Amino acid sequence: MVIVRLGLDQQDRKMTDELYDQFLRLVGQAILDPTVEGERRVWHPLTITFRGPSASQTDSDPNPFLDYRPQVIFRGPSGQTYNVPGFFDGDGHGGPAGNVWRVRFAPDQPGRWTYKASFRHGPQVAVALERDAGRPAALDGVSGRFTVASSAESAAARALGGFSPFDPTAPPGPGLLQWGRLEYVGGHYLKFRNGPYWIRGGTDSPENFLAYAGFENTTPSHTYADHVEDWHPGDPDWGNRRGRGIIGALNYLASKHVNSIYFLVMNIGGDGQDVWPWAGKPNPKGNPNNDNLHYDV
Repeated sequence: MVIVRLGLDQQDRKMTDELYDQFLRLVGQAILDPTVEGERRVWHPLTITFRGPSASQTDSDPNPFLDYRPQVIFRGPSGQTYNVPGFFDGDGHGGPAGNVWRVRFAPDQPGRWTYKASFRHGPQVAVALERDAGRPAALDGVSGRFTVASSAESAAARALGGFSPFDPTAPPGPGLLQWGRLEYVGGHYLKFRNGPYWIRGGTDSPENFLAYAGFENTTPSHTYADHVEDWHPGDPDWGNRRGRGIIGALNYLASKHVNSIYFLVMNIGGDGQDVWPWAGKPNPKGNPNNDNLHYDV
């Protein structure tokens, strides 16, 4: 679809922008229906994909990471609400430019859930604290619903773990998913919502785990070649088998039943100086001129 803006002049520009945003919101609500992906089971992560304003990870006017603020309010069967921030995701397949905006959410109760998007646009609106900062943009007010299956319904549908379809103890997911999110309960240890206390047992090295040769725009400090054999068909992969080393390393750790992994997502100015989330090539020693406002999608 192509939208042409006609009859603009400087005196009418502000009003025209407001009417244009209103028009885009109506178009978005009419034809840009979001999609809900993922297993609709308790504690399983769901991804809701919206088609909104087109942008590139290097854009500055507007900057998709700074000048847009996507948020989605989820309301559960018991009336509980969660306000979850969304993000710009390029073309949705790792490409730097596109019109894909996403939010991820793990429902904590079976039953019917609803969601409603808030999408604000304006200079630095992403870091503004005011609810009405900026102005509504395309996708603002878009809503939908989905249903999360109960544990027994999930078992019946998937026959996971050999549970009877009518067994109320059937877990909603494998591993830690069956116990839900970690919460502070007033003591020294965190506790799973529907399970035991969590005692951390994992790896702290290498802390520059993400300095991986299979990532673009990254110092290739690690290849994890010994763990390529731990990659399994159906696991994530990209490029010419570029993902198999790091995914295999994670599979290996999972096979040893570790329940945590520590690593840095940014060590610019630190000792490693080989991990960063931004697009471009920053000065790894740290510099005020580094571009910290555009992220590598």
